[in-house]
Amino acid sequence: MSLGSILKETRIKRGISLTDVSRELLIAEEYLEAIEDGMDDRLPSETYKRIYTRAYCRFLGIEFKEDKPPADTASIIAGQNEKVKQDKIESSKTKPVQQKTVQNQDLELDFPVDINRIFRIFVKVAGTLLVLYLIFKFFQWIF
Repeated sequence: MSLGSILKETRIKRGISLTDVSRELLIAEEYLEAIEDGMDDRLPSETYKRIYTRAYCRFLGIEFKEDKPPADTASIIAGQNEKVKQDKIESSKTKPVQQKTVQNQDLELDFPVDINRIFRIFVKVAGTLLVLYLIFKFFQWIF
């Protein structure tokens, strides 16, 4: 059993639609479907695959280790069954229901920042402004 099928089964067992997951994680439904189906070629890149899969696992409460996948999927399923049991126990206790929203989630930037690209853009903008300033001064000098 693949990780994608485990994610799909867990989502369906919890009664969460793919649209809800997409809205909550801000990931396109087609990418979530690709993760569930194991179709990595439909994802933009390997980096996005890792990021989206990690976010999806976190959302469903599945522990996902990229370094070494478990030898058997029984350990993942057993962990999921335990997590579902704990969720049921906690939800049966009387406490106010709080829906998850984007505002109360811990948002973190989970993508690499290309400092060189930012620097190149800054240099281009600064150079353009300098050229415009020099052209302006040149016309002031002429007229």
